[in-house]
Amino acid sequence: MLFNDHFFINTGIDIVYNKRISKNIYNFRFIKRVLSIFEIERYSKIFNYKRRVEFLAGRFAAKEAIIKALSFKINFNSISILNNSVDFVNKDYILVKLSNFFSKDVKDFIVKVSISHERDLTVANSLLIIYF
Repeated sequence: MLFNDHFFINTGIDIVYNKRISKNIYNFRFIKRVLSIFEIERYSKIFNYKRRVEFLAGRFAAKEAIIKALSFKINFNSISILNNSVDFVNKDYILVKLSNFFSKDVKDFIVKVSISHERDLTVANSLLIIYF
């Protein structure tokens, strides 16, 4: 964690067993809880079983890592991940929460994420940069 008057940097990491996630690849209630609307559209076009598990496990781990970096809870489905870029359904809400957390005005923030798969595991880490 790095902090000064102009910016703050934090990280988050998460790891999941793919087998745990694989039990839910056709559970629409679980999918709606984890994936954003845009991700559900992309997920529905994946027909390969292994790739579906990787996609869902990757998004689950990445969103856990993002929440750890933010240091407060938000709904998984309000986060969209495309490649390594992260979008939020309501970015203004995140800005307000971060401003309250730091007791100072947050001008902007960026979140990047990296996801990796290895046999039975998926790991993700996130990088959060906040600008004051």
